[in-house]
Amino acid sequence: MTGGPNRRHPRYLVVGSSYAGTRAAIQLARENPDADVTIVGGDLDGHYDRTEVSKGALAAEPVVPRRFVRAEDLAAAGVRAALGHPAVRIDPHSHVVTDAAGQHYPYDRALIATGSVPANPWSAVAGARVLHSAADAAGLQSLLQPGARVVIVGAGLIGLEVAAAARARDCEVTAVDEADGVLAGHLPRPVGQLVRTVHATNEVRFILNTATEVNASASGGRTSVSLAGGELIQADVTVIAVGMRPNVDWLRGTALEIDRCLVCDMSLTTSNEDVLVAGDAAQIRGATSTLMLEHVTAATETAQTAATNMTRHRADRTNTHITGFFWSDFYGHRLQVLGAPTPADDFCWLARNRVGFCSRAGVCTAVVLVDAADKIREARSQLGQPIAHLHHTFQGAS
Repeated sequence: MTGGPNRRHPRYLVVGSSYAGTRAAIQLARENPDADVTIVGGDLDGHYDRTEVSKGALAAEPVVPRRFVRAEDLAAAGVRAALGHPAVRIDPHSHVVTDAAGQHYPYDRALIATGSVPANPWSAVAGARVLHSAADAAGLQSLLQPGARVVIVGAGLIGLEVAAAARARDCEVTAVDEADGVLAGHLPRPVGQLVRTVHATNEVRFILNTATEVNASASGGRTSVSLAGGELIQADVTVIAVGMRPNVDWLRGTALEIDRCLVCDMSLTTSNEDVLVAGDAAQIRGATSTLMLEHVTAATETAQTAATNMTRHRADRTNTHITGFFWSDFYGHRLQVLGAPTPADDFCWLARNRVGFCSRAGVCTAVVLVDAADKIREARSQLGQPIAHLHHTFQGAS
């Protein structure tokens, strides 16, 4: 279609019952009461705040994450929910999506919001656990007993939150990673060094810059982790936290452009103008960079923009404006990050190492706050500003 849907009751199809998908579907139905809005997805229990799984919910009893959307919320908004079978095929030319049960869903405009799943190279190894759902957290909680030997493969955000939760339960914790620092895929090295020091002070053992293999143990359903140097670590609990894998493999082989995620422009329009994308499945290709969206605030913002743009001619669609925000809690500390940092950014600490700035070409790209929630509004206003101005603003702040 070259313009907006021209039928009296346009058919909007949201593929994926993710956080972004459910929010977009409800917005579409409420703002377009004459439209037929359908959401297709295989996850019947995915409408809760997954950030709480590795944060507060993992350390508390029982695991009850806060729900954002319930099935009755979809119904009340006028959304037809076709849940229970994931989408397995899309034909952008014929405008049809097919689910795993063989059911076909014609559409005028489709939104891909299939989210992501934990990457697990050792999924065939019994006992190699991931942390993604409330069920995962509940299973892990039962194993985090005092004295349990916990090995975490991956020293990123989720891995370190699991480490903190395990130490709070008096487990012995070892974190291993092929990278030579913690948070190496997310943030500049000085931030990772500070976070590592806090964890090490709380008796988390780190083994970094080392290739790893996970194997099933001969007894008790345990696992062992073998390191490139020959060391073998026996584990009562092994958690794989090596990142997320966007759920877009089912789109490969279609006319849609796929890189690591589903490629789109700043309006969240893919290579087919009748297919848009939101949340973790999106990879925005802008004028100067490529941005992948793997945090809940990005899901919120892209869901809203995509739902609005689905009803518009392509020329009238607006660009998404993503500030970017994520956080992590450990041992009573809170790390907050605003913007779009990369490990290669220049970095400097100010305000007595409570506020740090990432920059590229002399311009602030992200702000890092450590136990500095009181400065978050001021810090947000500095994004995009010359870094020299920030030095003047924050230097000497308490």
